[in-house]
Amino acid sequence: MAFFTSSFFLKLSRAAVLVLVFLLPLFVLPFTLEALELAKQTLLVVITCVSALSFGAFIILSRQARVKRGFINILPFFAVAAVAVPAFFSLAPYVSWVGTSRQEYTSVLTVVSCAMLFYLCANLFTDRSTHRTVHGVFLFSAFLTGAIGVCSVLGVFVLPFDFAQAKGINTIGTLSSLVLFLSVASVFLLANWVSHKKGDSLLHDGWMGILERVLIGAVVLMTFFFQMLADDGRLWIVLIAGLGMILSLSCFRLQEFSHKKRLWWIAIFFGMSLIGIINVFVNAY
Repeated sequence: MAFFTSSFFLKLSRAAVLVLVFLLPLFVLPFTLEALELAKQTLLVVITCVSALSFGAFIILSRQARVKRGFINILPFFAVAAVAVPAFFSLAPYVSWVGTSRQEYTSVLTVVSCAMLFYLCANLFTDRSTHRTVHGVFLFSAFLTGAIGVCSVLGVFVLPFDFAQAKGINTIGTLSSLVLFLSVASVFLLANWVSHKKGDSLLHDGWMGILERVLIGAVVLMTFFFQMLADDGRLWIVLIAGLGMILSLSCFRLQEFSHKKRLWWIAIFFGMSLIGIINVFVNAY
C-alpha cells in the first residue's frame, strides 16, 4: 500500500489531464452512431473524473487542501448556471442534461466536465515546467489533428475506419470546426513563441524547443491552408481577432519581449488574414 502515496495520486491526476489534452482533438469511436462528439464527450467525462478523484485522494493523503484562489474561479459557475438553469425547464431533459444527436457539446454534463477540468488545470499546473509539458502535449496534438485533415483533403486516408474514407473528414468534425480549432491553437502557440525567453518560457530549450518551433510553423501553415479552403469571413475574423490581440498587448509590454523581431511575423500573419477576409467579401459581392 506504500505505493499509493499522495505523490502517486498527484502524478496520476496530472497524467490524466495530459492524456485528455492530447487525445481530445484526435479521439474517435468508429463503432458508434456518433463517432466524434459522443467519443469526445465520453473521453472528457471519464478522464476528468479520474483526474478529479486522484486529486481528491492526493488532498486526503497529503492532508493539504491546495486550491488556487482568485476571482477567476467564479467564471465556471456562470458557465454551468447558463446551461443548468434552462435545463430544469427543458422539454427534452435528456438532450439538455446529457446531450444526443450531435448536441453533446451543449449539454450540462459537458459544461460541468469542462468546469472541473478548469479547476484541475488551475491547481495541477502551477509552475513553468508543468506549463511547458502541457503546452508541448497540446502542440503535438494540434499538429497531428491538422496533418490528418490535410492528408484527408489530399486523398490520403490515415484513419482506417469506414467513416473516414472520404475527402475532408477530420477528427474535429466539420471543416469549419477544424479551422476554428486550428485558428485558436495558432494564436495560442504564436503567443508562446513570441514571448519565449531562454530558461524561463512556455517552450522548451534545446532540441525539444527547436522541434516545437518547427511544429508551431507547421500548425500556422495548416491554419492558413484550411482558412483559404473554407473561405469563410467569420473564421477569418476569429484569426484576425486573436493575432490583433497579440499585437495590441505587445504594444503595452514591449520591453518584456526579448525577441522583438518576432512581432513582425505576427504582423505579417495579421496582414495575410486581412487579405483573406477582404478576398471573401470581394468574391461575395
